[in-house]
Amino acid sequence: MIAAATRLLARDGLEGTSFSTVLAESGAPRGSIYHHFPEGKDQLVREAVEEVGRRFVIYLDSLAPATPRDAVREVTAVWRSVLESSRVTSGCAIAAVAV
Repeated sequence: MIAAATRLLARDGLEGTSFSTVLAESGAPRGSIYHHFPEGKDQLVREAVEEVGRRFVIYLDSLAPATPRDAVREVTAVWRSVLESSRVTSGCAIAAVAV
């Protein structure tokens, strides 16, 4: 459900992400979302954003740039790839929540 929430946040933003859309995207039974996220949508979004943050830190740690400029180029290339492959329908789940 967290993976589904991160995809939906990146694609549809905070307003477009609901328990119903997460359930449809994940295929999980309705009762499971209330069991795993008893605090509601806020808890689901918080955990999804934390997961995206963890994955991004792991990605950054995997970089071996020679210079800070090279690091920026590598990160920019990855984001360009994400945007192009989604035809600019997907972005950053964290930015979607922050904006």
